[in-house]
Amino acid sequence: MTIGRVIAVHSSKGGVGKSTLTCLLAKLLKERDLKVGICDLDITGPCLKTLMPPNQDFVKWITKQSTHIRYENDKMSPRDPLDTLYPLSTDEDTCLPEDNQYLEPLEVDTVKLMSISFFKSPKSQGFTAFRGPASDQICQILLKRTNWGELNYLILDLPPGTMDIVLSASEHITIDGVIAVTTPHITSQKITERGLNLFKHLNTTVLALVENMAYFQCSCAKHFIFGNPCGQNLCKNHNIPKYIQLPLISMYVNVSIDDMLKDTVVTSELYELVDHLINYKWEISKKISSIAVDDTDNFDWYMPSGMRFRMG
Repeated sequence: MTIGRVIAVHSSKGGVGKSTLTCLLAKLLKERDLKVGICDLDITGPCLKTLMPPNQDFVKWITKQSTHIRYENDKMSPRDPLDTLYPLSTDEDTCLPEDNQYLEPLEVDTVKLMSISFFKSPKSQGFTAFRGPASDQICQILLKRTNWGELNYLILDLPPGTMDIVLSASEHITIDGVIAVTTPHITSQKITERGLNLFKHLNTTVLALVENMAYFQCSCAKHFIFGNPCGQNLCKNHNIPKYIQLPLISMYVNVSIDDMLKDTVVTSELYELVDHLINYKWEISKKISSIAVDDTDNFDWYMPSGMRFRMG
């Protein structure tokens, strides 16, 4: 499994459109004939299943079989000599994987998807709640136990704030760059700065700042109903090379990602962001991120293999 670039989409405050932007960005990258995956790391508030509903409800485990060398007179059925995978349905509560098990991502329009909301849990109580160590464990599973295959971009939909999962993701995988999402409200702006300071501390490049709901576009002009945008000041203070403004559009209520992409104002701004990612001059010191199948063998798991979780 090899991944070209890992891009994290982050907001320091919830409700600013981070997950929606993640899905829109993935769709537009896919339109450029790039192989894209989304990993929903918002474990307690996943919404990938709602924004990009797959035809299949639940993920399946896949098991890497032991290597078998076939001889000329071998009567076993033909198989690939290495890393043969076959599907196993999840059963009852979702379990942690064994050493040779991986999650097979779901797909929508060739975009690979992984989220805790795809885990089968017939005993669901309608919510998902984990303490820190369990959240870290699940983060590792979603990132490192998913059979991503070959991707040009893996987009991480991080949870809002600067708590466990954001730190865990930075530890378990090389994040090549971050797209920060905010709104014009002064509260969102101030909290966004905390997130930018965190990624500076983690030595992770912030590639772009997206100011969502920045204005309302009528037939004659832009109206900054939430106050003048402050994103440019954040970009200047934190050396962020790209600044994108997205409008507030009432038709976005209860519409699909594909319907949103029909809006030319939105797509023109987002295509600028896509081109920025594709043409970005990555630092020489930034190695191409890769996930090797055997990397997970060296992890120290917080919980014993086979432990069961209740997942909502």
